[in-house]
Amino acid sequence: MATIKDVEIDLMPTEGMKEEAERYQGWKADGEAGGTEVAARRATQILSGDELSPDVVIAMSAWFARHEVDKQAEGFSPGENGYPSPGRVAWAAWGGDPGQSWADAKADRIKEIQDRSMDTNRAEPGELSVGDFVEWQSSGGKSQGKIDRIETGAQIDVPNSDFTITGTDEDPAALITVYQENEEGWEASEVQVGHLFSALTKIEALRWKTGKTYQRSEMTAFDEVEDRTYEFPFSSEYPVERYFGKEILSHESGSADLSRLNDSAPLLFNHDPDRVIGVVEKAYLDDKKRKGYARVRFSRNAFAQEVLSDVKDGVLRNVSFGYSIDKMEERGSGDFVATTWTPYEVSIVSIPADPHQVGIGRLLSLNSKTLPRQHLSNLFLKWKTLHPTCSRCGPKPPRLSAPALLAFLLSAQSMALRTWAVKWSNLAVQSMKPAQPFSKSSALSLLRLSSLLSLISVTLLLIPSPLASEPPSTATGLPAKLVLFGR
Repeated sequence: MATIKDVEIDLMPTEGMKEEAERYQGWKADGEAGGTEVAARRATQILSGDELSPDVVIAMSAWFARHEVDKQAEGFSPGENGYPSPGRVAWAAWGGDPGQSWADAKADRIKEIQDRSMDTNRAEPGELSVGDFVEWQSSGGKSQGKIDRIETGAQIDVPNSDFTITGTDEDPAALITVYQENEEGWEASEVQVGHLFSALTKIEALRWKTGKTYQRSEMTAFDEVEDRTYEFPFSSEYPVERYFGKEILSHESGSADLSRLNDSAPLLFNHDPDRVIGVVEKAYLDDKKRKGYARVRFSRNAFAQEVLSDVKDGVLRNVSFGYSIDKMEERGSGDFVATTWTPYEVSIVSIPADPHQVGIGRLLSLNSKTLPRQHLSNLFLKWKTLHPTCSRCGPKPPRLSAPALLAFLLSAQSMALRTWAVKWSNLAVQSMKPAQPFSKSSALSLLRLSSLLSLISVTLLLIPSPLASEPPSTATGLPAKLVLFGR
């Protein structure tokens, strides 16, 4: 007999089912149409003399329910034109009418055993405490949440509803805050519900989200292996603050799945998939140094060569990588250690999340296209590159006009405001704490202010200056007054 959750159940096909399966094989030998390869396999299983598996039984019950309509077609019953119809042939393969009644009864029994097993996992009195995470069945499926209050022998009035629930010593009542899953993980909603312990099952804390992608950045040292090929550490066990606590990536042997990196993963700029600047040739973990290393080869395309030049000059010193967490463990110290994680790309990045932090910092977790594309230093580099094309510049860089200088300063301030606003907005959204030193609305206000400053700076650039009559630059083809920002 088959065993389901320690309960024995007889899943041996009946004689009536075997007769139908033999009838199917006879019809197929006569060239009758009907039945797929699955149907042929099912008839063979019925005639094998072995028990069917619980999954097969449930599949049979579902098949009969879907194909009940085939009985209405002409040729399904003896004496009708076209008998046996293709539907009747297939029906026999699955055991015919005896198979339908048997499969339905056995499937109901299997589900009953499985449901009863789930009931045994439900919480007993004294098993749950305030702060525990639980799961229960709701009209929309399974729901999850955190217990805020427990009552035995008292009534709980569920906020914002007319629902009340009374707990007993045998079956306490719990007030629960419903948690919702988003792209970052799980977060508390504003909805509270009430349930008895008998309807609840205790689950692991809802903090991180398995399989979610993250990013980290690190100031690193690039070692040139050969022309256009560099090796550098890209990861370590430095703890990073996440919304659920401090996240640590384990660098023990086998903890990181490097297969995607070692399969010629892309080297990107600022995690932008449209800006591929090279390829990862090799990735490995040094379990003694507790670091991950990557050997990359820069592309020959023009943009990649510009980035490589900045790397050589020390202008770009930060690397970052995208990864997913496959398994996480909470340690006694309150740290959350990713014991299994998968990196999938490496990036040269211009702006880490916290430029004042030494070592690994968290990269801004917005799409890189929402961030400034260049450092302020790149603006000065553009200035140096373009100013010799001005006929009035001479050997020294020209002076900026007052409107252009103000535009430059406003643009710099706009960039700074945007960086801090995005950072604090992320912290406000990700934190589970009720109070924040910097609210999400304040961060959004800073973003709007930075956009306004950018608009003003562009307007100032269009104000005519004493150089407005200067002919276009021979290198850029732009009027001199429009090159002020680059000069």
